[in-house]
Amino acid sequence: MEVPQELEEFVTRNTWYNSDEDLRAYANGIGAYIEKNNPNLPVKEILKRVEDKVKQTFPNKFKVSNTNSSVSSVISSRNNSVVGGSPKKNRITYNDLPQEAKQIFDIVVKSNKNPNGRLSPEGYLKDYAQITGMPYEE
Repeated sequence: MEVPQELEEFVTRNTWYNSDEDLRAYANGIGAYIEKNNPNLPVKEILKRVEDKVKQTFPNKFKVSNTNSSVSSVISSRNNSVVGGSPKKNRITYNDLPQEAKQIFDIVVKSNKNPNGRLSPEGYLKDYAQITGMPYEE
């Protein structure tokens, strides 16, 4: 089977696809989702959307070294903010997820259609936090 040229270009441009198992798994899942919901979309456009979604969903995997401290300080200040006089729990919630991650959550946690069985909400959030570098304290 011949690999489409657009896919070869995508993999060449996005070296993370072959080197980062988590990003590859997310890219494959979101690609299938985009293709299913947009059956007439050209392959090149699907791959562009996948690339954009991966970078949007996992910004910490694409940080530029000179911006690390400013990004980290923004994340730290958000996670350590005080609301109503008590510290915010250092854990992501469903509401913290981007739309695409919420859709995947709904499939793997809430749906019986997941071929690998259901995942607990805590399990999904913990895995997502680990992959993205977001906080998740037990």
